[in-house]
Amino acid sequence: MKKRQHAEIETITPKQAEDLLNANTENRPIRDTRVGELKRAIDEGRWRLTNDAIAMTGTSQRSPGRLLNGQHRLFACIEAVKGIEVMVLYG
Repeated sequence: MKKRQHAEIETITPKQAEDLLNANTENRPIRDTRVGELKRAIDEGRWRLTNDAIAMTGTSQRSPGRLLNGQHRLFACIEAVKGIEVMVLYG
């Protein structure tokens, strides 16, 4: 049976971002300028929830699996030392 995808709106803390990034095994190289842009948006209160999801292979926050999309946002969360509200797509 094929796994179903589902999305959840979550507030990701810097610690959770670090944990998710530990499951980042096959993403492209980090662009520091992009992380900096996102960090500034968080710092300045311009961060907004969008439809651009953090994508995980797992089924839930308890079992997130491997990170597929969202590494720059997660690094920015860590650098800003502040939680961010994001959509997370599982499956």
